[in-house]
Amino acid sequence: ISKPMCSANNSFFCNFSLFKNVSSNLYSLFIIGGQIETFLGRAKFLFVFFISGIGGGLLSSAINLMQGNNILAVGASGAIFGLMGSLLYFGFYYRTYLGEALKRQIIPVIIMNLALGFMISGIDNFAHIGGLVTGLFATMAVGVESKSKKVDRFNGFLCLAVFLGLTLFLLLK
Repeated sequence: ISKPMCSANNSFFCNFSLFKNVSSNLYSLFIIGGQIETFLGRAKFLFVFFISGIGGGLLSSAINLMQGNNILAVGASGAIFGLMGSLLYFGFYYRTYLGEALKRQIIPVIIMNLALGFMISGIDNFAHIGGLVTGLFATMAVGVESKSKKVDRFNGFLCLAVFLGLTLFLLLK
């Protein structure tokens, strides 16, 4: 495996700032994770969480390499943003239940966190964006038991595969 691939996969499991990054990610996981696990079930939740962390690390590594930066993103914030992407899916797909929460809570939190990432140095928004997109598509792919149509799940897997495939292509070219 090439060095960029190892870096992209390992970044999700590394963390340099024990207090700031880990505590923020754990708090976010505590707040968001339980709700999403309730919607999806444990196995699907873990799939979405881990694939989002990997997708965030892949996009971050690809963009940083394209820009000539030898930077490794660390932490699980890409996976946390993947859970936010999962919330976007639920908010859109089940808008009769979550429509107001989507407009007043979920989208503003995502925008605020991305804006902070662009304003504060040292925050890798490419990992956040990669995790967000991966989480949205992964949630669409796994669907919700007895509520998601097969065609929606197929489209989710297709979108997830295309996104991750393009990201890998950018990383390895």
